[in-house]
Amino acid sequence: MQVFVINLDHAKDRWQNIERQFIEKDFLPQRVSAIFGDDIKEKPVEGYLEDSYRRRHGKRTNLREVGCYRSHIKVLRQFLASNEPHALVAEDDIQIKGDLKHVVNQAVMHEQQWDLLRLSGLHKGTPIGIVDLNGSYQLSVNLSRQTGSGAYLINRMAASKIVDQLATMRLPYDHAFDREWCHGYRALSVTPYPITQNDRYPSQIYFEGKYGPMRYLTVFPYRAVNETLRVVHRLGQVARTRLTMRLPKAA
Repeated sequence: MQVFVINLDHAKDRWQNIERQFIEKDFLPQRVSAIFGDDIKEKPVEGYLEDSYRRRHGKRTNLREVGCYRSHIKVLRQFLASNEPHALVAEDDIQIKGDLKHVVNQAVMHEQQWDLLRLSGLHKGTPIGIVDLNGSYQLSVNLSRQTGSGAYLINRMAASKIVDQLATMRLPYDHAFDREWCHGYRALSVTPYPITQNDRYPSQIYFEGKYGPMRYLTVFPYRAVNETLRVVHRLGQVARTRLTMRLPKAA
């Protein structure tokens, strides 16, 4: 399986650290040069809808966030240019905590259940376990929003959907790909997460300023609809998965 690690050219210490971690877990990581937001000079920013970002996210433009977004799209295009069925995509500020090889092997054995599988996250996400992975891990459906795009498995179908439908930025990447019901792929998480954010490294994406209180006139309705759709879709996903697993297999 290909392992792509997004890494800024000047962040050599991060690359050395994450390369060592993956090699210790019996993976051979491939470095992908990240797009540095400070180098984005075009105005207006190509492939970025500022009005949509403001209405949905309520924050000002952050070029480093744009660079992060473009970097993930770049990786997915690189993956699609290969013949591999799956890829592991990672950012360079993660810490591998668990038995990642076991988790990945078991997850691929249940590939019929997911198209994108989170291996890390910044919140608990209200998980409901649906498949045991022969150990202390489960494949789970998150009923609440999960942020962070530190590490995930993805298949070709989901990568193609994201590249085709999400190439234009309207939200931060971790918000955008967490709305799989809008884009036609299935998303799950591994719980507990075998990968966490590495506290040793500060974020390379600075905090962007928020607009004033008027932003809530658009942000709150968007979030209310989005979270309602999330719960409805993912409860349905839990029900369908459990029903399918109970049905007798065809002879």
